[in-house]
This record gives sequence, structure tokens and C-alpha cells, in this order.
Amino acid sequence: MKRFHVIIASSSVGVFCLLFLVYETFSTINSHIASIALSLIELFAVVGIIGAIGILAGLRRPDTTYGNAHFASPDEIRHSGFIADPESLILGESKRLMVGVPPLKQHEHILLVATTGAGKSTGIIIPGILSETGRRGIFVNDMKGELYQKTAGALSRHLPVSLFSPMRPQASVHYNPLAHIQSQEDAEDLAACWTENTGLSLTRALL
Repeated sequence: MKRFHVIIASSSVGVFCLLFLVYETFSTINSHIASIALSLIELFAVVGIIGAIGILAGLRRPDTTYGNAHFASPDEIRHSGFIADPESLILGESKRLMVGVPPLKQHEHILLVATTGAGKSTGIIIPGILSETGRRGIFVNDMKGELYQKTAGALSRHLPVSLFSPMRPQASVHYNPLAHIQSQEDAEDLAACWTENTGLSLTRALL
């Protein structure tokens, strides 16, 4: 790229010098030719300045004062392995490429940002849940109850579906450890298990 810039600059200087020589030669002989040469010199000067600004802008490093996050280019999408395949969690389309999270990366965190009503649930989350075929278990944090209502029926054909909703005890699955206590020994075992799995107190930690 730098070699190309140097060649262009050298050629421009050569043409500029030739036009200046024509202007100097004909300035006292033929004013019309000299005027044309002068106009071309001015035009090349303006084009040269614009070209130099463009080259310098292209060579300047991007400003990373506020980070370097940006929308991925097609090459970056390909190199990152996010081209969708049949087992991917489809995220959408970008620059005519179908983008999806591959199975091995679906265990990591994904930040999905969009305005209210933009289709986060209907366009990505719900289709992603419905694409599950039972090869793994999934845990869905459904704050509104919308996902359970729209996907539980279809998902139950591949996986057992349970709803845990403490605010809806009549519909929620539940587990009461106290229901299994039949004796004082059971109560002591439960108490010991409960306290030993909550970590050490500051007093015990210092002993």
C-alpha cells in the first residue's frame, strides 16, 4: 500500500512539474496555452491536497480512547466461527451471512441488546428454544412467563419440562426438605447438611 502511494505521489509531482514547465515556456509566447496550463496546475494542486488528506486519514490509527468495539466485518465473522450451521443458535443475518453461535460456544455468555419490541424473544430466544432436540438439558430464566407459555408444549416432546415459580405455587414444581424428616436423627442430619454447606463463619475460620 505504501509503495502504491509513493508511485502515485511521484507521478503527480512529475505531471505537476511538466505543467509548470509548459506554463513558464508559454507565459510570454501564448497566453492562452499558459492560462490552460495554470488552470491544470491549480486543479492538480487541489486534487493532490485532497488525495494527501485521504491517504493520511487511511494511514492514521483508529482512535481507541473509548475502546475498539465495532460491528464485525464478513471476514471477522468467518474467522470467529460464527457462520451458522444446522446446530447453531441462530442470531440473525449480517451482510448476507447467516450468523449463529456454534454448539461449543453456547455454554458461554451472550449479550443480546435491542430496544423493547425489537424481537429479541420472538426472533431469537423462542426459535432457539424450539430448536432443541433433547441432546442436552436447558435452564431458562423466564421472568414474564412468556417463554414457558409459548415453548413448553413443543419442547416437552423432546425433554421433560418443569416450571419453577415460587409466586405461582399451584403451577410450580416444589421440593420441601422438611417433608422427609421422620425422626430426630433425620432433623439433625438435615440441620448439619444445611449449615455445613453454607460456608464457615468468621469465628470458625479464625480457629
